[in-house]
Amino acid sequence: MKKNVRFYICSTCGNQIGLIHSNGNDISCCGHKMDLMEVNESEELFTSHLPIFSKSEDEIVIKVGNKEHPMTKEHFIMWIAQVSDHTTFRTQLYPEQSTTLRFKYIPNSTIYAYCNKHGLFAKKVDL
Repeated sequence: MKKNVRFYICSTCGNQIGLIHSNGNDISCCGHKMDLMEVNESEELFTSHLPIFSKSEDEIVIKVGNKEHPMTKEHFIMWIAQVSDHTTFRTQLYPEQSTTLRFKYIPNSTIYAYCNKHGLFAKKVDL
């Protein structure tokens, strides 16, 4: 995944940030250091959480999971981001909304999806 991209979460209130430029050592919320989000590599969760994509002209069509991820109030994909060395696109999602969306196609970018229950998942765009 992209080495310079990092996402952080507050263990107290749940605030999340995407790091643009910093070493991350001084990022805090609710009076303490925020936790670095690690990419979840659990094979048992891949089929329902890994971003899946296809290219359509100059766009990339993304959805989460082989069978689209549930989008209930209790369990949903909160956001999807496409990150390259120079560009980041991010869309916030809500319960009952589809995880299917489109971004501009950027070769060698990485797609991230964040599940409110299972954390961060990522897949490199290799089309």
